[in-house]
Amino acid sequence: MQNLLLVIVLLLSGCGLSKMPQHMAQATLNQTDPETIAEAAPSYLLLFDSLIESSPDDSDYLRDAAGLYALFGDLFVKDKLRSKRLSERSFSYANRAICSEEEDLCGLPQLAFDPFITKLEEFSELDPALRIVYLQSWLVYLKHHADDWNELARLPQLEALIGYLLHHEEGSASPQLHLYQAILQSLRPEMYGGKPEESRRNFEQAMQLAPDDLTIKVAFARHYARGLYDQDLHDRLLNEVLAADPVKTGLTLLNTLAQREARELLASGADFF
Repeated sequence: MQNLLLVIVLLLSGCGLSKMPQHMAQATLNQTDPETIAEAAPSYLLLFDSLIESSPDDSDYLRDAAGLYALFGDLFVKDKLRSKRLSERSFSYANRAICSEEEDLCGLPQLAFDPFITKLEEFSELDPALRIVYLQSWLVYLKHHADDWNELARLPQLEALIGYLLHHEEGSASPQLHLYQAILQSLRPEMYGGKPEESRRNFEQAMQLAPDDLTIKVAFARHYARGLYDQDLHDRLLNEVLAADPVKTGLTLLNTLAQREARELLASGADFF
């Protein structure tokens, strides 16, 4: 589960950094230099830690901290051990946030599949911004714990959670949910429970709903095209990413990072295929 660019979408629709000036969040998304964001992020991580120390049950602080830790640890930290630690803090904050909002959701990831399913309706009633950040945080946590079979065994729970949200009217129009489900469906070969055709449909739906978000095409190439050794699709998607104008309001940083990864994937394609 490598390079989940999707995590940076925590700021989409204004759902991130909610207690800071909105122009700051917008400026982050419109930044063309990712290194500027990488250098600034640790200060904000410490700021949120201090806010949570003073208000440990504030679900907004917990949510925003979870999103920022997931973003920074996954996209800007190269050391695997550090990324793993940061993903743990992100997921811890995310779980505290949903527990603060709904006591019945405390300990949600530790539930076996059947008890987990009984909590889906309660989870769907949470604030949409919190739901999205929670899913992002869980995905990043799983990515950095891919060597832990106990954690990977919880993939069906996460897939069921996203599927439940997608089947609600609100979720069917969410590119993020389609993207998350597509990635999960492509992680395993079909003989081990993977769903490649459903994965492709979800990737295509995500692209249709968010045509300017280049990260979707990169994820499509990495997780689906590489998984099926479809080099034609892989190269076509990545070349479309590189040919696109990355400067889009609210997506410039996302797209700049997507183009960077597209170049890396194309360069390594000769050895992969």
